[in-house]
Amino acid sequence: MKKIVSLILVVLLCLCLTYRVEAVSLSSEELKLVNDMSVYLDIKPSGKALETCKKATKSENMVLRGLGGIILYRHYKGIYEQLCIKNISMNQKKTSFEQDKKVMVKIGNLKRLIESFSTLIEQLEDERVQKLFMFYYFRNKNVVIIDKYKQELNLARFYRLAFLSSIFNSKNENTAERLVMLADK
Repeated sequence: MKKIVSLILVVLLCLCLTYRVEAVSLSSEELKLVNDMSVYLDIKPSGKALETCKKATKSENMVLRGLGGIILYRHYKGIYEQLCIKNISMNQKKTSFEQDKKVMVKIGNLKRLIESFSTLIEQLEDERVQKLFMFYYFRNKNVVIIDKYKQELNLARFYRLAFLSSIFNSKNENTAERLVMLADK
């Protein structure tokens, strides 16, 4: 009986998550472009690669926009800071995105939730880009996990900081935290 109730709750959760906001996704062409662009997280793009990153910032796909903005900001700083901040903001006054009503998920059910898009995540070759995808997915779905002590963790905020920290933070750098603060101001 408990298994049936758990299964029903998972199905209801999935229905709630797909109710209003279109899921973040990548077409096969977008997936290839994201994987190709991810090398520029570490290498400064120039020439055609630079143009590709700039073009990505104008894409309708938020993952491409965000990745392009982060790459440009990382290597060219100042002139791309506002673009970067806009793409990572959770403040709907700064950037336009649809968001479902808050969904609370027990920490034990997180794995089941992620399974719904795990095939796509596995196709993203760079682990940092996987975190970026998860940020956008959970930002739109507005998922919060709760533990047994009723502590809440917003998954979008978690994955955003994990992504930014993996890109920017070294021993003496606080760029990730500064960008988050500016984005949500």
